[in-house]
Amino acid sequence: TDRAKYVSFGHADFGSNKIVEPSTGQTGHHHMVGVVGLRGPGVQPGLVLPEASILDLAPTILHYLGLPVPSHMDGQVLTHAFTDAFNAANPVQIVASDVEHRGKDDVYTDEEEAQVLQKLRDLGYVA
Repeated sequence: TDRAKYVSFGHADFGSNKIVEPSTGQTGHHHMVGVVGLRGPGVQPGLVLPEASILDLAPTILHYLGLPVPSHMDGQVLTHAFTDAFNAANPVQIVASDVEHRGKDDVYTDEEEAQVLQKLRDLGYVA
């Protein structure tokens, strides 16, 4: 029937077409290559950022908003995404951050951190 059909943009693989039955299909697709769009005053038009990482998004957005980037933050500001005039008028501000204020129970051990990083690599989020 028409109600049993799915419409999808991009690649999709459904394991079930029943509403009351949980899908056993794939839960997602994880790739190293992604898409990000930047637009606004001071942004380089038509620029491709092949070396950008998902980790660079937060520091880049903070910088574009005129906010300082905490020193503990992973990633870097993608300054080459902005015009020379923007970069000259808006130098990157890095502020010291004390992440040790968290209790020891809230901090990963080195082994746990390595496991999390490996999982992110396996999913394709980190090179």
